[in-house]
Amino acid sequence: MARLNIRIDQVAALRGFSGAKIPDPVQVAVMAELAGADGIAIYLGEDRHHPRERDLYLLRNVLQGDLILEMAPTEKMVEKALEVKPEMVTLVPEIPERLAVGKGLDLDNSYDQLSELIPRLQAQDMLVALFITPEVEAVKKAAKLKADYVELSTTAYGQAKNSADRAEALEALSSMAALASKLLLGVSGGRGLDYRNVKQVVEIGQFEEFSIGRAIICRAVFVGIERAVKEMIELVKG
Repeated sequence: MARLNIRIDQVAALRGFSGAKIPDPVQVAVMAELAGADGIAIYLGEDRHHPRERDLYLLRNVLQGDLILEMAPTEKMVEKALEVKPEMVTLVPEIPERLAVGKGLDLDNSYDQLSELIPRLQAQDMLVALFITPEVEAVKKAAKLKADYVELSTTAYGQAKNSADRAEALEALSSMAALASKLLLGVSGGRGLDYRNVKQVVEIGQFEEFSIGRAIICRAVFVGIERAVKEMIELVKG
Protein backbone atom coordinates (compact mmCIF):
# COMPACT_ATOMS: atom_id res chain seq x y z
CA MET A 1 0.00 0.00 0.00
CA ALA A 2 1.46 3.36 -1.04
CA ARG A 3 2.13 6.16 1.40
CA LEU A 4 0.77 9.69 0.89
CA ASN A 5 2.83 12.75 1.73
CA ILE A 6 1.33 16.23 1.47
CA ARG A 7 3.37 19.03 -0.09
CA ILE A 8 2.72 22.36 1.60
CA ASP A 9 4.66 24.66 -0.74
CA GLN A 10 1.46 26.06 -2.23
CA VAL A 11 0.22 27.07 1.21
CA ALA A 12 3.46 28.95 1.79
CA ALA A 13 3.06 30.57 -1.62
CA LEU A 14 -0.42 31.82 -0.69
CA ARG A 15 1.00 33.28 2.49
CA GLY A 16 3.71 35.01 0.49
CA PHE A 17 1.25 36.48 -1.99
CA SER A 18 -0.85 37.97 0.79
CA GLY A 19 2.12 39.37 2.66
CA ALA A 20 0.52 38.17 5.89
CA LYS A 21 1.11 35.37 8.37
CA ILE A 22 -1.74 33.26 7.05
CA PRO A 23 -2.40 30.71 5.77
CA ASP A 24 0.18 29.02 7.97
CA PRO A 25 1.68 25.96 6.21
CA VAL A 26 2.59 24.41 9.55
CA GLN A 27 -1.03 24.54 10.72
CA VAL A 28 -2.14 22.98 7.43
CA ALA A 29 0.51 20.27 7.83
CA VAL A 30 -0.79 19.33 11.28
CA MET A 31 -4.36 19.20 9.96
CA ALA A 32 -3.21 17.00 7.06
CA GLU A 33 -1.53 14.61 9.50
CA LEU A 34 -4.68 14.41 11.61
CA ALA A 35 -6.60 13.57 8.43
CA GLY A 36 -4.30 10.60 7.80
CA ALA A 37 -1.34 11.84 5.74
CA ASP A 38 1.79 9.74 6.26
CA GLY A 39 4.22 12.62 5.89
CA ILE A 40 4.74 16.26 4.99
CA ALA A 41 7.01 17.46 2.18
CA ILE A 42 8.44 20.96 2.04
CA TYR A 43 10.76 22.56 -0.51
CA LEU A 44 13.32 24.95 0.92
CA GLY A 45 15.05 27.00 -1.75
CA GLU A 46 18.24 28.98 -1.53
CA ASP A 47 16.19 32.18 -1.77
CA ARG A 48 13.69 31.09 0.96
CA HIS A 49 11.06 32.66 -1.31
CA HIS A 50 7.93 30.92 -0.04
CA PRO A 51 8.64 28.17 2.51
CA ARG A 52 10.85 29.62 5.21
CA GLU A 53 13.35 28.21 7.67
CA ARG A 54 10.81 28.94 10.40
CA ASP A 55 8.41 26.49 8.72
CA LEU A 56 11.06 23.78 8.54
CA TYR A 57 12.03 24.10 12.21
CA LEU A 58 8.43 24.10 13.41
CA LEU A 59 7.56 21.11 11.27
CA ARG A 60 10.48 19.18 12.72
CA ASN A 61 9.17 19.88 16.21
CA VAL A 62 5.45 19.23 15.72
CA LEU A 63 5.08 16.46 13.15
CA GLN A 64 4.28 12.95 14.29
CA GLY A 65 4.93 11.42 10.85
CA ASP A 66 7.75 11.82 8.39
CA LEU A 67 9.28 15.10 7.28
CA ILE A 68 10.53 15.17 3.69
CA LEU A 69 12.84 18.05 2.82
CA GLU A 70 13.11 18.85 -0.87
CA MET A 71 16.22 20.86 -1.69
CA ALA A 72 18.96 21.51 -4.21
CA PRO A 73 22.17 19.48 -3.84
CA THR A 74 24.29 22.36 -2.55
CA GLU A 75 26.64 22.47 0.41
CA LYS A 76 24.53 25.13 2.11
CA MET A 77 21.38 23.05 1.88
CA VAL A 78 23.13 19.86 2.95
CA GLU A 79 24.27 21.65 6.10
CA LYS A 80 20.66 22.64 6.76
CA ALA A 81 19.51 19.04 6.32
CA LEU A 82 22.22 17.79 8.67
CA GLU A 83 20.98 20.28 11.25
CA VAL A 84 17.26 19.49 10.97
CA LYS A 85 17.55 15.76 10.13
CA PRO A 86 14.33 15.05 8.22
CA GLU A 87 13.41 11.43 7.62
CA MET A 88 14.03 11.89 3.89
CA VAL A 89 15.85 14.38 1.69
CA THR A 90 14.73 14.67 -1.93
CA LEU A 91 17.38 16.31 -4.08
CA VAL A 92 15.89 18.44 -6.85
CA PRO A 93 17.19 21.07 -9.28
CA GLU A 94 17.34 24.62 -7.97
CA ILE A 95 14.75 26.30 -10.19
CA PRO A 96 13.82 29.96 -9.66
CA GLU A 97 10.16 29.42 -10.54
CA ARG A 98 8.81 26.35 -8.81
CA LEU A 99 5.76 26.24 -11.06
CA ALA A 100 8.10 25.27 -13.90
CA VAL A 101 9.42 22.16 -12.14
CA GLY A 102 9.28 18.99 -14.21
CA LYS A 103 12.74 18.16 -15.44
CA GLY A 104 14.83 16.00 -13.17
CA LEU A 105 18.36 16.40 -11.90
CA ASP A 106 21.17 16.48 -14.44
CA LEU A 107 22.97 13.41 -13.12
CA ASP A 108 25.73 13.63 -15.72
CA ASN A 109 26.97 17.04 -14.65
CA SER A 110 26.21 16.61 -10.94
CA TYR A 111 27.38 13.01 -10.52
CA ASP A 112 30.61 13.77 -8.65
CA GLN A 113 28.88 16.28 -6.39
CA LEU A 114 26.06 13.85 -5.59
CA SER A 115 28.45 10.99 -4.93
CA GLU A 116 29.96 13.08 -2.14
CA LEU A 117 26.72 14.52 -0.71
CA ILE A 118 24.52 11.42 -0.62
CA PRO A 119 26.66 9.37 1.81
CA ARG A 120 26.90 12.33 4.20
CA LEU A 121 23.13 12.50 4.47
CA GLN A 122 22.69 8.73 4.73
CA ALA A 123 25.31 8.57 7.48
CA GLN A 124 22.93 10.62 9.63
CA ASP A 125 20.05 8.17 9.11
CA MET A 126 18.31 10.17 6.39
CA LEU A 127 16.92 8.47 3.31
CA VAL A 128 17.96 10.17 0.08
CA ALA A 129 15.75 10.40 -3.01
CA LEU A 130 16.80 11.80 -6.37
CA PHE A 131 14.20 13.59 -8.51
CA ILE A 132 14.76 12.31 -12.04
CA THR A 133 13.09 12.11 -15.41
CA PRO A 134 11.76 8.60 -16.14
CA GLU A 135 14.65 7.52 -18.37
CA VAL A 136 16.84 4.41 -18.31
CA GLU A 137 20.18 6.16 -17.84
CA ALA A 138 18.85 8.37 -15.06
CA VAL A 139 17.54 5.36 -13.14
CA LYS A 140 20.80 3.47 -13.61
CA LYS A 141 22.88 6.43 -12.45
CA ALA A 142 20.67 6.86 -9.38
CA ALA A 143 21.30 3.21 -8.50
CA LYS A 144 25.04 3.63 -9.06
CA LEU A 145 24.98 6.63 -6.73
CA LYS A 146 23.34 4.36 -4.12
CA ALA A 147 20.34 6.61 -3.56
CA ASP A 148 17.57 5.08 -1.48
CA TYR A 149 14.73 6.30 -3.71
CA VAL A 150 14.05 7.84 -7.05
CA GLU A 151 11.20 10.27 -7.43
CA LEU A 152 10.13 9.81 -11.03
CA SER A 153 8.84 13.02 -12.56
CA THR A 154 5.15 12.50 -13.35
CA THR A 155 4.87 15.94 -14.94
CA ALA A 156 4.71 14.71 -18.55
CA TYR A 157 1.91 12.33 -17.61
CA GLY A 158 0.02 14.95 -15.63
CA GLN A 159 0.30 17.56 -18.39
CA ALA A 160 -0.43 15.24 -21.33
CA LYS A 161 -2.77 16.92 -23.83
CA ASN A 162 -4.25 13.78 -25.38
CA SER A 163 -4.73 10.09 -24.71
CA ALA A 164 -1.77 9.02 -26.86
CA ASP A 165 0.67 11.25 -25.01
CA ARG A 166 -0.81 10.18 -21.69
CA ALA A 167 -0.42 6.50 -22.55
CA GLU A 168 3.17 7.02 -23.65
CA ALA A 169 4.03 8.90 -20.44
CA LEU A 170 2.32 6.24 -18.32
CA GLU A 171 4.27 3.48 -20.04
CA ALA A 172 7.53 5.34 -19.34
CA LEU A 173 6.60 5.60 -15.68
CA SER A 174 5.68 1.93 -15.53
CA SER A 175 8.86 0.66 -17.18
CA MET A 176 11.14 2.96 -15.19
CA ALA A 177 9.43 2.08 -11.92
CA ALA A 178 10.00 -1.58 -12.74
CA LEU A 179 13.67 -0.92 -13.53
CA ALA A 180 14.15 1.09 -10.34
CA SER A 181 12.61 -1.69 -8.25
CA LYS A 182 14.83 -4.25 -9.97
CA LEU A 183 17.85 -2.11 -9.02
CA LEU A 184 16.62 -2.04 -5.39
CA LEU A 185 15.55 1.60 -5.45
CA GLY A 186 12.38 2.80 -3.76
CA VAL A 187 10.00 4.58 -6.13
CA SER A 188 7.97 7.73 -5.47
CA GLY A 189 6.13 10.28 -7.58
CA GLY A 190 3.57 13.01 -7.41
CA ARG A 191 4.18 16.11 -9.52
CA GLY A 192 1.27 16.91 -11.80
CA LEU A 193 -0.94 14.25 -10.25
CA ASP A 194 -4.50 15.00 -9.18
CA TYR A 195 -7.76 13.31 -8.25
CA ARG A 196 -8.49 12.37 -11.87
CA ASN A 197 -5.20 10.86 -12.97
CA VAL A 198 -3.46 9.44 -9.89
CA LYS A 199 -5.26 6.08 -9.93
CA GLN A 200 -3.56 4.89 -13.12
CA VAL A 201 -0.14 5.57 -11.61
CA VAL A 202 -1.12 3.83 -8.37
CA GLU A 203 -2.16 0.79 -10.44
CA ILE A 204 1.40 0.44 -11.75
CA GLY A 205 1.96 -1.12 -8.35
CA GLN A 206 5.61 -0.19 -7.80
CA PHE A 207 5.21 3.34 -6.50
CA GLU A 208 5.80 3.16 -2.77
CA GLU A 209 4.79 6.71 -2.00
CA PHE A 210 3.33 9.85 -3.51
CA SER A 211 3.97 13.47 -2.54
CA ILE A 212 1.08 15.61 -3.76
CA GLY A 213 0.42 19.23 -3.00
CA ARG A 214 -1.32 21.51 -5.46
CA ALA A 215 -4.27 19.25 -6.23
CA ILE A 216 -5.00 18.69 -2.55
CA ILE A 217 -4.65 22.35 -1.59
CA CYS A 218 -6.90 23.40 -4.48
CA ARG A 219 -9.51 20.82 -3.48
CA ALA A 220 -9.31 22.03 0.12
CA VAL A 221 -10.57 25.45 -1.00
CA PHE A 222 -13.93 23.80 -1.67
CA VAL A 223 -14.16 21.00 0.88
CA GLY A 224 -11.54 21.73 3.57
CA ILE A 225 -8.14 20.18 4.13
CA GLU A 226 -9.41 17.16 6.10
CA ARG A 227 -11.78 15.95 3.39
CA ALA A 228 -9.32 16.81 0.60
CA VAL A 229 -6.62 14.69 2.22
CA LYS A 230 -8.97 11.79 2.95
CA GLU A 231 -10.24 11.75 -0.63
CA MET A 232 -6.68 11.50 -1.95
CA ILE A 233 -5.82 8.80 0.60
CA GLU A 234 -8.73 6.75 -0.69
CA LEU A 235 -7.36 6.99 -4.24
CA VAL A 236 -3.75 6.25 -3.31
CA LYS A 237 -4.35 3.50 -0.78
CA GLY A 238 -7.46 1.96 -2.31
